[in-house]
Amino acid sequence: MWSRDGAISSLGALASGETELISGAIRTLESMSATATPLGQIAAVIHLDGGSWDWGEGGVVDATAWYVILAGAVLTTTGDTTIARNHWGPVSKAMDWLRHQDVTGSGLVSVAPSTDWMDSSLVRSGRTLNLNALYHWAGVASAKVARAVGAEPPLDPMDLSWRINTLFWPSADQGPEVLMTGLARTPEKFPHSATVRAHDEAAGRGRAHYLSHVIHAHYDEHCDVLANTILICTDVTDAARAGAILDHLTARSVDKPYPTRVWTKPVDTTGTTSMFLPGVESQLDPRWRNLPHAYHNGGAWPYVGGFRATSLALAGRVEAAKGLLDHLADANRVDSWGFHEWFHGETGEAGGARSQTWNAGAYLLADRAIRDPESVAGLFR
Repeated sequence: MWSRDGAISSLGALASGETELISGAIRTLESMSATATPLGQIAAVIHLDGGSWDWGEGGVVDATAWYVILAGAVLTTTGDTTIARNHWGPVSKAMDWLRHQDVTGSGLVSVAPSTDWMDSSLVRSGRTLNLNALYHWAGVASAKVARAVGAEPPLDPMDLSWRINTLFWPSADQGPEVLMTGLARTPEKFPHSATVRAHDEAAGRGRAHYLSHVIHAHYDEHCDVLANTILICTDVTDAARAGAILDHLTARSVDKPYPTRVWTKPVDTTGTTSMFLPGVESQLDPRWRNLPHAYHNGGAWPYVGGFRATSLALAGRVEAAKGLLDHLADANRVDSWGFHEWFHGETGEAGGARSQTWNAGAYLLADRAIRDPESVAGLFR
């Protein structure tokens, strides 16, 4: 079991209200917890048949956040404080481990390539929107568990929300220096002038979505669809930004041919981009290569479609969410309910592995969000 896949599947299981599925989510939480290192990191892959695990080819960061998120979701759904007490130790260590991934002093985590679900030849690195969206969500979840056991929350999610909005939605009102601790809060005294210039350029552009990632003086403008929708679900966005993001994704037709393409347009891997690792690409099985509109490079992933439908429902766009959910069912139905991993972003041809449980989990999550948005909001906020 991939930890992140198991956690996402479990969110749908918890949202379903079915006793057997909820029990499965709790067992998944236990399996993830069993892989924790002394420092608090959670493994990427759990080999349930042999009791072993590994941390992926590039290492893994997001699995640790997903573990904390799932712990909070189990508590929210079941109200079981015994489970919360049993997991508070590893949850607390997991948050400590995540906090130590802040190598810039900005209060945000930085990551190496291939340390989240995009773990092949097309990658984000530095301070990524995806990992920091999960870090914030984990902060919210860990605060719930902490309160349930009478402990102090590991971090302030509201402060982290401000930091995400400050870095990834650049504004002329404040520069990157405001994120740094121990430095003069004036741009002219900020030692990295290239970063200030990059920020100012990004702040001067019209904006309808968050940046994908920031590496020193590179502010990457690609639209990470999953990360943007998670920030809507977790209420990091205000209503205006949420509306702008959802309108932008609709205008870019990200749900054609199936919900939902993971970039609004493929990354140009023929140019000079730090996102593409040609040495890795040359070693990959053809099924996992990142040609335009394939796999991580603009393929349509049904589990991401589930988060998009959920974000629409939680933003009050229920009719749009219903239409998207029907279309998501069409994707999962291909090849006699094949629940395929991804589809080509232009042709709609199925790719990757079949029988992806996180497709079903994300579908259940979105379905519940449409029928009972308040209960699903409680899993995110």
